[in-house]
This record gives sequence, C-alpha cells and structure tokens, in this order.
Amino acid sequence: MANGPAVTDQGKGKAMTSRKLAAVSMLAIAAAITPAAADSPRYVLQRIEGGLIRMDTATGALSQCSPDGGVWRCRSLSNSAR
Repeated sequence: MANGPAVTDQGKGKAMTSRKLAAVSMLAIAAAITPAAADSPRYVLQRIEGGLIRMDTATGALSQCSPDGGVWRCRSLSNSAR
C-alpha cells in the first residue's frame, strides 16, 4: 500500500501548469528588473519539466520549447497561457 495520496493524471497536469506559471513569473520579474543593454542576450531560457521556456527580451514574447524527434521546437505561448 502507498503511504501518500494517489497522484492522478489531472493532478499531474495541474502541477505542470503551476510549474510553467512559476517559470513564466520568474522570467517576467527578471525582465522587469533587468535593464535592456546592447550587450545583453536576446533570449532568456528557464528549464521546466520536459523542456524550456524562452523569453524574447526585446519583445517579451514567451515560447515553450521541447525536443521533438531529435529537433528542438518552440511554440508561442498565448496571453491566456501566461
């Protein structure tokens, strides 16, 4: 018998969403307090389970990147996902 509560697929999805939200929030805070300089990097990456969150420091656009068949692919995160 397991000693803890059972984790359902729905619970895993909520946990993943919470992790993504935390990563996006950290990136947004970092962007807000970091002045844009000519020598600063264009993109900031934050590891998440299964890939990365990529923030474009010039535009603030966010993308979720993950490996797909040996190639990294990024998809834009809409405003509703932030």
